[in-house]
Amino acid sequence: MSEGIKNVKCYDEGENVRLTFSWPPDVEQVYIFTNEETALATGRLFTLQEYKKRGGYFTCKTPGVCNYYIYASAREDGVDVLCKQTDGLNCVTFVHRVPIDFNLREKVGKYKNYEIMLTAEHPIARSAVACVKKAGSYPQNLHDGVVYYFCEIEPGRPLIRTMRTAAGEYIQLFVAEGFEDLYSLGR
Repeated sequence: MSEGIKNVKCYDEGENVRLTFSWPPDVEQVYIFTNEETALATGRLFTLQEYKKRGGYFTCKTPGVCNYYIYASAREDGVDVLCKQTDGLNCVTFVHRVPIDFNLREKVGKYKNYEIMLTAEHPIARSAVACVKKAGSYPQNLHDGVVYYFCEIEPGRPLIRTMRTAAGEYIQLFVAEGFEDLYSLGR
């Protein structure tokens, strides 16, 4: 093989991710992996004909950070063999944060009651979203007040929680630490 895979680009195509890349002139097939393990059974064989027909390689989005590794492949004695590439030009990272829609409704009386409704198109892990309550001003981060974590959110089913605050107390929603690459509040 004269040269390796290069110019790998990743595009957000709605529910899918599209990968494009430059094929070496003497390569007819590649293997695409979503992690660094390169056992052929874990990769997806993709041919130059498929690439041309589809205009790239398409795969479903998965929440979080996904690394794609593309290796040229050759047939030797009827067996596929990966052409190792160490220059890093055959890799790309895609980050898909699942948006979490929220709606805050304030009801004022002796206390302020906030009805918080969270919805998402994908499952949201337990403790991934938190409501922080603070006296005197709005919380600036997850550690700036009293933290209340939400339970998991099922796709398409709103999660409703009511928070009571006294006069001079404020609330704010945050994505919890460790989940920032997976979720985002609002669209």
